[in-house]
Amino acid sequence: MKALNKRLAIIIHDISMSLLAWQLAWLVRFNFSVPQTEWEFSLSGLIYIVAIQGAVNHYFRLYRGIWRFSSLLDLRNIALASFVGMLCAACAVFRLDLIPRSIFILYPLFLMFLLGGTRLAYRFYKDGSSKLTTLQHQTAVLLIGAGSAGEMLVRDMLRSGQYLPVGFIRRYMVFV
Repeated sequence: MKALNKRLAIIIHDISMSLLAWQLAWLVRFNFSVPQTEWEFSLSGLIYIVAIQGAVNHYFRLYRGIWRFSSLLDLRNIALASFVGMLCAACAVFRLDLIPRSIFILYPLFLMFLLGGTRLAYRFYKDGSSKLTTLQHQTAVLLIGAGSAGEMLVRDMLRSGQYLPVGFIRRYMVFV
């Protein structure tokens, strides 16, 4: 039940950010003084943006990840979902001549910033708060081997909070 509530919260967050990014794109496009006819057109497109962007986000599996472990792959998926969602919405629902071209650029940029920024901020918050509470109870560790496996081991050690990696030994050279 707890996982379902978290996933529902993520879906609601992403839908809210899609709405916000759409409105921000229109506001920025018209220098925060949107003409009434343009504003009505923007508002009438909200339901389509939410439905299409939600489906695209689901296709790119944005709802499966855990925010605490967000990575560059998640950011790549957010970027792809943002641009694909805008293209699908424009092609499926709207006439291309009714949407200002700058919206095609602004909406995905705002959406990437809002979706990716919140995920990374949450990750930094969680990683930082766990480090502050466990720093004094950690055992210092010197790792032998500095390849990709060593990097993964360091990440796991930092997440667990039991050990504090202080350096690597690689081919008779010490990196601290």
